[in-house]
Amino acid sequence: MKYIVSWTLPHGTFNAAVARFLETGGAPPEGVQLLGRWHGMSGAGFAITESNDAKAINRTLDALMQAQQKAAERLYAKAGAPGGGPEADGGASGPAGNGKADDVIDAEVVEEKK
Repeated sequence: MKYIVSWTLPHGTFNAAVARFLETGGAPPEGVQLLGRWHGMSGAGFAITESNDAKAINRTLDALMQAQQKAAERLYAKAGAPGGGPEADGGASGPAGNGKADDVIDAEVVEEKK
């Protein structure tokens, strides 16, 4: 199956994301073939991947989200926000109730059936 994976980097994390990409090469995990990847200067981008293993796609998304989370944490710590959050009251609670702002991660998997 083919998948479209999209992302949007939190503001202020672009340089850290570029450095990590250059360091690691951005290779997908085993079981996922990268067909194409496009990056915008705004920090948004998408990739087209192919895999018969949905768990491999989930590992790709998990790695992407973890990298974005670490970059956002460094950004908030550098800005001196209390508790590492974006606001003085500890930040807004996201959909999972994890105490992080809703706009930290934007990733989506779209499945295309043949």
